[in-house]
Amino acid sequence: MKKILSVLLVLAMVCAGTAALADAPYTPGTYTVSVDGHNGEICLVVEMTADAIASIKVLSHSETTGLGDVAMDKVIAAIVAANNADVDAVASATVSSNAVIKGVKIALERAAKGEVDQPEEKAPAAQEMTFADQCKEAGVDFIYEDPNAAIYDFATTDASVDVNTSASGKAKYVDETDGPCIRTPLDLAARSAVKVKVYYWIADENGASTIADAAKLDNAQYVSYPFPNDGGKYSVKLQSNGLGTNTVVTVNENNEPTVAIFGLKYTVDENGTDVYTSCAVMAETATYRNLLAGSPIMISYYEYNPYSEKKIGIGARNAGARVKCELDAERSTLTTVPAEGEKAQTLTVAEYLAMDEAARAAITIKYIKMVAKVVELYSIG
Repeated sequence: MKKILSVLLVLAMVCAGTAALADAPYTPGTYTVSVDGHNGEICLVVEMTADAIASIKVLSHSETTGLGDVAMDKVIAAIVAANNADVDAVASATVSSNAVIKGVKIALERAAKGEVDQPEEKAPAAQEMTFADQCKEAGVDFIYEDPNAAIYDFATTDASVDVNTSASGKAKYVDETDGPCIRTPLDLAARSAVKVKVYYWIADENGASTIADAAKLDNAQYVSYPFPNDGGKYSVKLQSNGLGTNTVVTVNENNEPTVAIFGLKYTVDENGTDVYTSCAVMAETATYRNLLAGSPIMISYYEYNPYSEKKIGIGARNAGARVKCELDAERSTLTTVPAEGEKAQTLTVAEYLAMDEAARAAITIKYIKMVAKVVELYSIG
């Protein structure tokens, strides 16, 4: 009797296990979905277990920095917490957040049908011959040196962070937690001052016409581009570019954002700890009006592939910092449009704001030199 009961118990457990598997709503795996956002396509990848949403990542997007991307993060956190896509959109960015919700629902439908992403078979990438390769083929002694090696040795000013830097597309720098090395305003000032050096060949009648002679030129050790080797004469040219740029977001009295891109300059104050950022903003622009109205200044500093003309923005292939700044009315100055025969005048923003309406109307402003203090690095990445 006991033996029969044992057999029945085992059968019951097997049946229960089979039923549980049959009831599993999803096929585990990865599901990549693209949907239309506010400013363009949003690409998501949803990782599923048999009965839950394991993770949601945004692979690429063009949504407004500091608004759309923040809304997407909030919606994703809510979806993962609820384990379904029946969540509310973020009021300040309904199009962006609704797009994420729609994308996740599509992924869930695919997961229910077992339509897992299939790995793509990629053809081997063609190897472009470098100058070092050419020298090797020609039997010429040559050792390439990376002119930007020091860029990837960036260390944060936070002594508690054990930094092990690396690069992705010659642009991304990370620490052991796969996060950017910018941890403090001083890190930001140091990183934004970095220049990327790119050496390449340029036609020059006084240059070299053979690979052997080209390898002897000054700075040839820094050239990775293949030598044209077409009988013409070439020398080595240096181009130096900043490693990053900045997206600045201000808002008007209706809390509507204005996004502008500036090559901001970050400087460390005399006290050695405070960091200020500055740039010129033309008068009568939305950013100019927002600054004078006291709008908060939110900046995203991001880096890009210095070997490409395309600045691909914040995302998986870039690194940077998000910064909150406050306009320094005493350091910020306004430059006037001079009347005929007169010189332009400069006054501080504090002086301008202290004027009455009639005095302001009597002058025409050409631009503002914005000087803002960095008050918080509120997120990184």
